[in-house]
Amino acid sequence: MKRIIALIIVLFSIIIYSGSAQSFVKIAEIPINTTELEKTLQYVSTQLIFQSRQQTDFHYTYEINEILKPVIDTIKTKDKPRLVFVFENQLGQSVMANYSEIENLLTNLPAVLMYGKKVQKVGDSLLLGDGKDGNVDLTQLEEQFAQFGTKKRLHLQIKNISVDEKARILSDATVIFPKDLRTDRWISGVDKITIYKYSSDRVEKEVPNTGETEGVEQNNRQIKPEKPTKPERPDRPQRPQKK
Repeated sequence: MKRIIALIIVLFSIIIYSGSAQSFVKIAEIPINTTELEKTLQYVSTQLIFQSRQQTDFHYTYEINEILKPVIDTIKTKDKPRLVFVFENQLGQSVMANYSEIENLLTNLPAVLMYGKKVQKVGDSLLLGDGKDGNVDLTQLEEQFAQFGTKKRLHLQIKNISVDEKARILSDATVIFPKDLRTDRWISGVDKITIYKYSSDRVEKEVPNTGETEGVEQNNRQIKPEKPTKPERPDRPQRPQKK
């Protein structure tokens, strides 16, 4: 319900902006597929730690700005603060974020994408099988080393969460806003990110040139009003002369 109210407020704001000389221009639409992300980006092994010391296991995580970097790098620096990001899932739910919430140069807790894949622990020993032609098969060893990645503990502003909420967050691709005091904006099952740019360019009105010059100088010249003349006094009747 709270997400619906928040979305209504956002849409109402967009309508207000659209009614003036302001608008949102769509820049790009990026599909989210965690399998493809693993092929192109290095994940960060992240553990969520809440204020009550409640914590999660280490899961695969990607910073949002790294996912969107190929698009953001093509945008002028002066226009980046005008960017708005809409995260959508398969259920048609969506949330919004601004540029300062995802850029790690502007915040120490940027938004991240976390999903249910856990980072496996490496044991003390590993049994390697024989490969072809008597060579040792190093495939398992390479897979284990790939699990090391970069470890990160993300300290959140939230005190704790319920078991059901924890399961929701870690079940599928979830966008997490570490600075939020509640999980209302943490959207799960994200499959698309759309980037918009807020535009507020003023449209100047052009005055047509009619070429008429006659009377312009006279109209622009300030004409002082004439001083009112005093009305003439009527002649006084003459007094009769004394005899």
